[in-house]
Amino acid sequence: MNKEIVINNQYIFEKNNNYDFAIWIKSNNKIMKWASPWGYGYPGWHIGCTTINNKLFGNYFDIHGGGIDLKFPHHECEIALSNIINNNKNNLAKYWIHTNMLNINNKKMSKSLNNYILLNDIIKGKLKITNYNKIHPIIIKFYLLNTHYRNVINISKNSIFNSIKIYNKIKNIFKIINKINTKKNTSKIINIDKIYKNFYDSINDDFNIPLLIYNFLNLNKILKKCLNKILNINNKDLIKIYNLVKIFFIKILGLKIKNKNKYNINIKLINNILNIRNEMRKNKEFYYSDKLRKILNKFYLIKDNKIIY
Repeated sequence: MNKEIVINNQYIFEKNNNYDFAIWIKSNNKIMKWASPWGYGYPGWHIGCTTINNKLFGNYFDIHGGGIDLKFPHHECEIALSNIINNNKNNLAKYWIHTNMLNINNKKMSKSLNNYILLNDIIKGKLKITNYNKIHPIIIKFYLLNTHYRNVINISKNSIFNSIKIYNKIKNIFKIINKINTKKNTSKIINIDKIYKNFYDSINDDFNIPLLIYNFLNLNKILKKCLNKILNINNKDLIKIYNLVKIFFIKILGLKIKNKNKYNINIKLINNILNIRNEMRKNKEFYYSDKLRKILNKFYLIKDNKIIY
């Protein structure tokens, strides 16, 4: 049993014994509050998650995810409770996926340091570490995929721009495939089986998506050689490559962007404006060149007077 003290309408518990723990916690919170024989509150000591696991997924399932900060004590307690309830020792899940922490400019992200950012702020262009507007959610997703989930992800201006460049190179594979001219009965120079194996091995290696991205970039180089007729590929193998890229890029990584031009922008016109801006910069008319950049950044991400995204 716990002694109960109320301070400023908040329930504070004191233990009678170090071995005591609360199985039901009283709460005035509007969200975390359910009716029970012991009053309004919510489950304590990790009981809630254990109950959800057993009800929705069963007593043993494939993958359990969560942040590395939940590994102890939360996940260990889930395992202990589940094993007691189900009278087994199977550790609840076959695979445990513990994602690491987020840093910003190589420093721990936290509210206490006032260096945290919100996903919605990045999408809307309020990202404090850059001077640029609106970054597409798919780009943010790809950026996070660039680091293995078990490693610390460091958010910085340069790393975001680098991810945009890599993403565009991979996306460009579809365009390269469409431009390649194949001939019937050409000798098979490209090792399709090896390419397939590299792709599947990377994803089977503890979801090694950074390695998968490397394989994408390597494939980009191979296909460019086919485009420039340095290497040959037959039509059958080219279709296989297309299907492989489609499966991994769109279905597995979920990185498809719908090609909708919301503002009906003429790319040639944008490039002409960029040329004008470049002339302004040369003439040290920085006030007007900065004005143009802000206008352009509403539609595209501009860096070094080039369209990045």
